Amino acid sequence: MTRETMAEFEQSVLSPWQDWCLGLEALGLNQERRAVRVLLQAPRLQQESETTWQVSFGLPAGAFATSLLRELCQLDNEKAVLGGSTDVHEPYQSAN
Repeated sequence: MTRETMAEFEQSVLSPWQDWCLGLEALGLNQERRAVRVLLQAPRLQQESETTWQVSFGLPAGAFATSLLRELCQLDNEKAVLGGSTDVHEPYQSAN
């Protein structure tokens, strides 16, 4: 998406909340944007033991490792709960 397209989308989503947006701006909110997706730098996965893995990677400025790890954990938990594959290379298939 281009910046213009994203700006139009953002405005369409926020238009019902315009009063809130203006109020937050008046209180000094800095409107900042972050990348929707982030490319890992030098990702590494090493098995320490049968049940322990070490994950390491670099991120560009402005990206948060905790956000990435949260998404990985949610993916793993959803698959475990729903009975799907735990192999990241195998497509998820519902147990139903």
